[in-house]
Amino acid sequence: MPLSQTEKDAVRAQLERILADPLFLNSKRYPSFLRHVVVQTLDGRADQLKERTLGIQVFGREADYDTGLDNVVRSTSGEIRRRLAQYYQDPAHESEIRIDLPAGSYIPRFQPAPVRKAAAPVEAVRQGSLWLKWAGAAAVVCAAAVLSWLWMRNAESPIDRFWKPVLDAPGQVLLCVGSRLRSDAENPPPGIATPPAAGQAAAKGQPIRDFPISSATALARFVGYLQVKNKPFHIREDANTQFSDLRDGPVILIGAFINQWTSRLTQPLRFTIRGDPERRVRLIHDGQAQPAREWANAEDISAVAEDYALISRFFDPNTGQIVVVAAGLHRHGTVAAGEFLTDPASIAELARQAPDLLEKLNFQVVLAAEVIENNPGKARVLATHSW
Repeated sequence: MPLSQTEKDAVRAQLERILADPLFLNSKRYPSFLRHVVVQTLDGRADQLKERTLGIQVFGREADYDTGLDNVVRSTSGEIRRRLAQYYQDPAHESEIRIDLPAGSYIPRFQPAPVRKAAAPVEAVRQGSLWLKWAGAAAVVCAAAVLSWLWMRNAESPIDRFWKPVLDAPGQVLLCVGSRLRSDAENPPPGIATPPAAGQAAAKGQPIRDFPISSATALARFVGYLQVKNKPFHIREDANTQFSDLRDGPVILIGAFINQWTSRLTQPLRFTIRGDPERRVRLIHDGQAQPAREWANAEDISAVAEDYALISRFFDPNTGQIVVVAAGLHRHGTVAAGEFLTDPASIAELARQAPDLLEKLNFQVVLAAEVIENNPGKARVLATHSW
């Protein structure tokens, strides 16, 4: 945040340069939004830059409009981030003050123009001996080769790009695992893992909670990835997770029907998981397709030959955090989703099928996995959506 009036004036001048660029000049929505958030921040009113307030003040929405159904603020800010990145990729703008809109926030960030080193005096260059010139040229070539090698080595892979918003977010990652209430503590049903402590402490017939093997399998894959990336995390079952816990840092939700927070946080999104008691099916519903589209499975898992799963990555305006969802209609889908999100080859294939998907903060992917001998095969992508 610039402190002096001179710095604020410089930011305002930079804003006008950006808005005069063709990336913004031919639009009404993007310039008005960017101008509003920059001016509000410079005037010390950054705390007012909330989704609902922006929808009312910039886009003329009613005070009680549904932000879950009307995503004009989120979609506009996402497109502005993309256009700003494109603007600063132009070498002509490298020496300008930088205005960014960080992912997951509507408060712009300002960075001063980079300071360029003064060129060496002409006479000093002329006085250099021939061997120094050759040495300098060789050093430049070597440095370029080393930098090129380092860039190729450290270039972000597709899987790193998927997880970047989670890894960059402050706070520990909350791994929220779906659990199941069971009354018989001595005879767990197939596919259920009972924590030893819970099984020993509960009397026969006393309700306890169990973790499906599918949730534990997906959890183990996420834990392994986060440990490799040195990202702190903690684990909670959904029944012991409060809304306030979801606001402390990024969240990974595992499971669908056994995880109450999956349905609650994804309810406003395009793809949702739900049950249909009358038809006795579980399904992933596409809320925007015309005609209606869905991927359904019978409630009876023994009849499932192919399971479906939904993965999502999005900024949740209610918690103010990045949320990742890995949820299947049945346990096979949840396992397949966990494998997909931690497998570099699978995320690379997703990037090839939908090249711009990973560049967006918010997106959903519908997966399908064939069930072979009660185990899921490799997941394949059926549909994607980003905003």
